Amino acid sequence: MEVVVGIIVMTLGMLITYLTFVRNRDKDIIQNAKEEATILAKLVYISRDVDGLKIDIKTSEKQIDHMQEQFGRIDENIKSAHKRLDRLESDKGGRFIK
Repeated sequence: MEVVVGIIVMTLGMLITYLTFVRNRDKDIIQNAKEEATILAKLVYISRDVDGLKIDIKTSEKQIDHMQEQFGRIDENIKSAHKRLDRLESDKGGRFIK
């Protein structure tokens, strides 16, 4: 009789242990799925931000190109103005006209 009670208690203990294992395993699976979903969502947001930065960089590059063209024109105008001033100065013997 004592042996039968021992076997029953041992079997119940093993059953409880197995059920606890299954329950915790399911919780772990659910937790891992939540974490992976969170990571995936963050990656999507990062990807969108990177795409936005690429657009901003392209816009900035276009602005820089436009400014370089303007600086080139300004430089040409300054050189032309200096040449005219030099001609005026040489025509008047080195004196500025007031």
